[in-house]
Amino acid sequence: AQLGIDPGAVDEVYITHMHGDHLHGAVTPEGAKVFPNAVLRIAKADVDYWGSPDVEAAAPADQKGRFAAAKRAMAAYGNRLQPFELNAELTPGIRSVAAVGHTPGHSCYLVSSGDAKLLLLGDTMHVAAVQFPQPEITVMFDFRQDLARSRRLELFEMAVKDNLIVGAVHLPFPGVGHLRNRDGGGFNYVPLPWQLY
Repeated sequence: AQLGIDPGAVDEVYITHMHGDHLHGAVTPEGAKVFPNAVLRIAKADVDYWGSPDVEAAAPADQKGRFAAAKRAMAAYGNRLQPFELNAELTPGIRSVAAVGHTPGHSCYLVSSGDAKLLLLGDTMHVAAVQFPQPEITVMFDFRQDLARSRRLELFEMAVKDNLIVGAVHLPFPGVGHLRNRDGGGFNYVPLPWQLY
């Protein structure tokens, strides 16, 4: 709304994974949909995991809050929650890209328009200054650190090879740029130029 966009005009919202910091913007503090007419798209593997009473019951106490955030979003959107299989075209120009490891169904999104392609990394990377030069470093929040590590490296290599623009919430401003191979291993992040018109 602050950008002049009517939340009721939004018809689809793509969520990379079901951690609260990625879900809270879709649900009001009262538990209602922020986007009343939108379909909420999340990978089926994440919906199945975070929506499972058995998995929640077996989870450590410090993880219970994550399940609560996921259940709030699922309840708010109800039948407007549309899970998808990973590595699928969701609509022309938007494809899910499996990035399993941070969560069981963590998904990146490859957005294409003509020759331009943007890879939205979600939480594939958390600390740019550390994980671009040393992509093997993981964070404690990764569900499966081994998978997060290997998939991050594959996605970074794909971004270099295909000259993709990458974007992520954990990147410094402006949050979009390119990856380049770094002498000695790892990657350099080159932000796109930005100016206020």
